[in-house]
Amino acid sequence: NEDNRRGIEGVRPDNQYFRYFPQVVLVGNNRIELEHIPELIEEDGKYKVRLHESAWRSRQSPELAVTRKQMMIALQNVQGIYIRGTYNYPARGDAITMSELSKTSLQISLDVAVPQAPGVSGSPAIGVEKCLNCPQGFTGTSCQDPATGYCRKKQRSRVCRTALKNSRGDLTLLLGTLVFTA
Repeated sequence: NEDNRRGIEGVRPDNQYFRYFPQVVLVGNNRIELEHIPELIEEDGKYKVRLHESAWRSRQSPELAVTRKQMMIALQNVQGIYIRGTYNYPARGDAITMSELSKTSLQISLDVAVPQAPGVSGSPAIGVEKCLNCPQGFTGTSCQDPATGYCRKKQRSRVCRTALKNSRGDLTLLLGTLVFTA
């Protein structure tokens, strides 16, 4: 960490910034904003952040625990992951650019899970789920999408509802998005 205002390198972040300001902000589906605040400051400055509801708080209601449902809905459509790049003198608009990032020793990575191909070795992705028996009306690896004949109303609950059939047998819907397969 550097103090660019005073030209000092290797400045250790103040503990108070870790208690009040998030290390990572995840913005997902329908503007759900989740924050990760580490419990401890690591001596080497390296952090691993789990994408699990227990490691996050809601930006809108920080006093309430993030539920599994909220986390899965946010991860369904990730719109942004913001990582704190500065810690001293927090100011509006304080940012680090990608060109500045490439000049530092800061390294950022995101582990992803992919189906294991024959003959390719790799570590198992612990915590990655693939549901084999979704409830009626849902489909997808985490049962996150509406099944054929169902739709998702544009509401905060993101719950799938049965689509209506008109007299011709065509699926119709007045509000929301109709999901079907051709």
